[in-house]
Amino acid sequence: MKNVLIILILAISIFNLQAEDTARVKVIVNNELGKPVIGEQIFFEDELESYIAKGVTNEEGIFYVDLLGGLTYNIKVKTVGEAEMYNTMKIPLLEEGQKYSENLLTITIYEEKAFTLDNVYFDSGNSNLKTESDKELNELFEYLSLKKDVRIQISGHTDNVGDEDANFILSENRSKSVQNYLLNKGIDKNRIEIKAFGETSPIYDNTSAAGRAKNRRIEVMIL
Repeated sequence: MKNVLIILILAISIFNLQAEDTARVKVIVNNELGKPVIGEQIFFEDELESYIAKGVTNEEGIFYVDLLGGLTYNIKVKTVGEAEMYNTMKIPLLEEGQKYSENLLTITIYEEKAFTLDNVYFDSGNSNLKTESDKELNELFEYLSLKKDVRIQISGHTDNVGDEDANFILSENRSKSVQNYLLNKGIDKNRIEIKAFGETSPIYDNTSAAGRAKNRRIEVMIL
């Protein structure tokens, strides 16, 4: 999950004009250093899930979105996995003779440097990806497609069951399987490094089945 700070400045001006249905919002997305975040997907979903709008930031970290008045929106930032809800905003419903003027939404994202692919699965004891992995791997592909300057390292990890050398090779082959999935979708090989850890970096106790399952994982690091 990303750490996000959201600030909304919403302005309404009164004019002798017909009321508008939508408010245009300028969305600016920066990182913690104040630099533009390129290729970031932001979703606006009303609380009844009847209206959804989204935008993707350009090279200046900006996009514009039109939002229906009279609704309260959940603001979601898309990551690899489900979009996370961070805040809400309400667009007031205008009366006759009113119109929306400049509306500004500023989002500061404290970008993740590493995350685990929680829904990537392999056949037991080998590096064959299961079809249940496609959704999350396609989201990783979409992430890399939008963030064209990002390079990643894919790291494979296992539990401590079996031979240590065999586990190292297994973790390497599983990293390669994820890399090959992305290469086959069109991601440049120069953007993807792989690394194998075998059983050397557990994050849970290997004495329980649940702990071993958590240790069998694929991690992604932003380089």
